[in-house]
Amino acid sequence: MPDDKEEVAKKVLGGLEKLERKLSGQKCSTCGAEGPDNIFNCETCGKEICTECYNMTMDAEMICQDCVRSRGLTPDDLQF
Repeated sequence: MPDDKEEVAKKVLGGLEKLERKLSGQKCSTCGAEGPDNIFNCETCGKEICTECYNMTMDAEMICQDCVRSRGLTPDDLQF
C-alpha cells in the first residue's frame, strides 16, 4: 500500500512540474509581457491580453486596444 501512495505522489508531482515548465514561458501575444497568471482573453474578440495591455469598460468588460478602437470608445467610456 505505501508503494502505491508513493507512485501516485510521484505522478502528481511530475505533472505539476510539467505544468510549471509549460506556464513559466507564457507570454502575452499582444504586448509580449511574461507571466502565466496575468494572461486572459478579450471579452469582445477573444484575443489574448494581459494586465499590462487591457482596458476595462464601465460595465466591467475586459477589452483589448483593437476593440476599443473598432468600437470607437473614448477614455470617458473606460475605467482604465
